[in-house]
Amino acid sequence: MRRNISLYERNAVQELGDLIARLTLTDEEKKALNQTPERKYVCERNSLRNIAKKNGIAYHTLYHRVKKGLTIEEALAWQPFRSICDNHDLEYHAVYMRVNQYGWSLDRALNTPIRGRG
Repeated sequence: MRRNISLYERNAVQELGDLIARLTLTDEEKKALNQTPERKYVCERNSLRNIAKKNGIAYHTLYHRVKKGLTIEEALAWQPFRSICDNHDLEYHAVYMRVNQYGWSLDRALNTPIRGRG
C-alpha cells in the first residue's frame, strides 16, 4: 500500500539530498559553481521575494502557498474564497454553506442563484 509523503518527510529528503550533493562536490567544484547550498537558499529566497513584489502579493503569503505544495504559478493565480464569491456577486456565507454543509461542488454553488426570502 502506498501512502502520501508528508511535507515534513519531503523536506527531510530534500535536505538529505542537498547534504549528499554538498559532500560529493570538491572545493574547486563549489568555487566553479560559485553557489554553495547556503548561497543558493538565499538566492532562491530573494528571487521569491522579487516574484512576490512584482506580482503585488505579500512574500510570506507566496512562501506559505509554495510550502504547502503549490507551484509558483498556482500560488500567484490562487484566489481567496471571498474574492471568488465577490466576483460572482454572491454572499460568502451562502456559498460556504453550499460547499461545506450541503456538499455541493464549487461550480454548482457559484452558478446556482440564491433564492429570495418570502
